[in-house]
Amino acid sequence: MAIRSQLDLRAVQNAYGNHMQNALSKAGDDIDLDVEKTRKLQEVAETKARRELQTGILKSQQLKGLVVPSETEFESLNLYAQDMSRQLVDQYSTLVSSLETNKIDSNQFAQQASIIQMQVPQIKNFVSGLEERASAWSAGLKGNTLSLANPPENESFFAAVAQNRGEFGMDENGVLVYQGKTEAGEDFSFPANKLQDIPVPIKKVESFVEMSDPLVDTLLKPKAYFNEITGKEELRTVDKQSKDYERAVRQAFDAFLGADDDTANSKLRSLAADHVGMTRDQIKDAINDTNYEGPSGETFANRLEYEMEKHFVQTVDENYEATKYKNWKQAQEDLQMQKMYQQSQLAREAAWQGKTQTERAQYQTAKYMKDLSSPTEDLNSWVSGAGASVLRTFEKDTKDPDSGVQIPAGSIVIKDRGGKNLLITAEIAQDPNKLASFLSTRLYSLPPYMQSFNYKSTTPKDISPIKKITNFLTGKK
Repeated sequence: MAIRSQLDLRAVQNAYGNHMQNALSKAGDDIDLDVEKTRKLQEVAETKARRELQTGILKSQQLKGLVVPSETEFESLNLYAQDMSRQLVDQYSTLVSSLETNKIDSNQFAQQASIIQMQVPQIKNFVSGLEERASAWSAGLKGNTLSLANPPENESFFAAVAQNRGEFGMDENGVLVYQGKTEAGEDFSFPANKLQDIPVPIKKVESFVEMSDPLVDTLLKPKAYFNEITGKEELRTVDKQSKDYERAVRQAFDAFLGADDDTANSKLRSLAADHVGMTRDQIKDAINDTNYEGPSGETFANRLEYEMEKHFVQTVDENYEATKYKNWKQAQEDLQMQKMYQQSQLAREAAWQGKTQTERAQYQTAKYMKDLSSPTEDLNSWVSGAGASVLRTFEKDTKDPDSGVQIPAGSIVIKDRGGKNLLITAEIAQDPNKLASFLSTRLYSLPPYMQSFNYKSTTPKDISPIKKITNFLTGKK
């Protein structure tokens, strides 16, 4: 008997459908995962590129900070600055490479980088300090402002710097030094980390008299003081015997020296060498005599300060008396001149009072005419001021029809305030002084002794006075 079996197709179809659905779902998940991975890789790449750019900028800035300026006027300093800049940049670049290749960690990098960067200000400070001193010496030499107190060995050293006889190197102890030989063959060597050991050129200071002049002017300038006896303010100068005088002199000298001991000693040395005539050995002995006690019990930094202050006080006293006398003498001369002026004024007033009304009028007229321009330049002002006018000018020889008189070219006819015609010949019309005298006499009735004219002719050679007057009257140019 045959066995009959039957396949359940629905079960097979359901199983196949579930399988396909799972397969498609997994494929979708894989695609999404690939997209996320791609996006992540892109973000990582962008971040890395951005950070590398910022790192490059930082490196550039850091390397730039390691460059020592090399623009001095001294070749040896420039060469040293350039060489040190290259060394520092190379050291820093090597350090960065070690960090990037994991040869050192970030802590080691930070420590060693700071050591490199700390060298920059030290080098800059030494180079700039040495340049400043050498430049001051060079400028002082050119301007003749160096003090006689500068030791010869210091001047030889700065001359060697200016002549580029120095160079940087290591001494036997491995210390970086600026060393070389002077022109005379003398060795010099200064550690690069001890700028204070390099001498500072001493500049010649002003003389005691020049120092005292502004102080004396202040002391002798009248100021308001309250008089306790009268209860009123009075104007007076500072008395030489007063405490105010002594205090002002001491304060002026202290202000001159300043607060810095090295600067003060340089100024004292210059005063002694340039204005007192002390030798360098004498100066050295005086400045080494420290905590010096003066006659009044006051303690000075050294004996040189005491002696220079004594010279200053003496100079101020002498200058004070001399200026006081000069001011008094000038005041007496001013008073005498004032009295003479007053007397002259009184004399003029008395003379004026003794004159007639006509004479006074003539003086006023003379004063008016003194302020006028030359009559050949401004005839109208001269004529109109007297109430007259220019009637006619003659550009060529003309015969008067009434009198038959021949009138030469260049002549002028003026009508005075009374209506009378006055003929001014060409000879007079072309000479500013003759014309001024004629008008003063005929129009202003001014006597000859009150006439004083000294005009210079300013009429162009190609334009005659008569032509100029004609142009003025006709409005031509």
